Amino acid sequence: TIDTYRTDNDTKIDDTFSILKNKGDKTSLNAEIKEAQVIVNAKDTYTAASYKAFEQALEGAKKVAADKYATGTEIENALKALNDAKTALVKKLNISKAYVAGLKTRVYTGKKQTPSLTVKVRGKYLKKDKDYTVVYGNNTNTGKAYAKITAKGDYTGTKTVYFYIAPKKVTASVKSSSSKQAKVTIKTAAGKVSGYQIKFATNSKFKSAKTKATTKTKYTLTSLKSKKTYYVKVRAYKKVAGKTIYGAYSKTIKVNVK
Repeated sequence: TIDTYRTDNDTKIDDTFSILKNKGDKTSLNAEIKEAQVIVNAKDTYTAASYKAFEQALEGAKKVAADKYATGTEIENALKALNDAKTALVKKLNISKAYVAGLKTRVYTGKKQTPSLTVKVRGKYLKKDKDYTVVYGNNTNTGKAYAKITAKGDYTGTKTVYFYIAPKKVTASVKSSSSKQAKVTIKTAAGKVSGYQIKFATNSKFKSAKTKATTKTKYTLTSLKSKKTYYVKVRAYKKVAGKTIYGAYSKTIKVNVK
């Protein structure tokens, strides 16, 4: 038996008698509250909605645990609510293995290339700025550019993807002023290219064509067949990370070799 008190301010109602109080056992509830700290410390790994529900259940459990007049039913309900919220927690999905589309090779423009990306995780399409942000780099000149995707909201992790920027189409001219030779003059390509590939043949379909590579904008083709018509076209290329990225060919130039 205990002395009877008002539950609002603990003032005794009557000193002459006492009543039975059915207090519940808080051992299990206190243990769960203590274990919940692990989840609190890792709250950033859970989705906002599921963690909020857990947080509310935890606060409710702490109030019941602190209430010296809490009944067995109140303790049981608080314990169940906390366990249910714990079970319902949803971990944020990591985007490190996300499917990313929109990485086709771009053509040099002189401006920063920021392709629109499609990001999908476990069949769900993510929304830019809501679920992730993107930062681009090395994305002006020809070569290998990157896009770093950083998750936010209900997602976590980062993923870096790459795309290429190819040289733009070049222009060239071809003249034959010496026997069995043709001089190719190329207009310098912008975007820091590595060199140029010259393709030439005696037919407009370039069957059995030959190619020559040069880092110069002027190149002389030699050992050509005299009095023959040759077809020539040129493209710029960029070498990066063991890969050669070619631009589009120039228009085909027809030249009569001396």
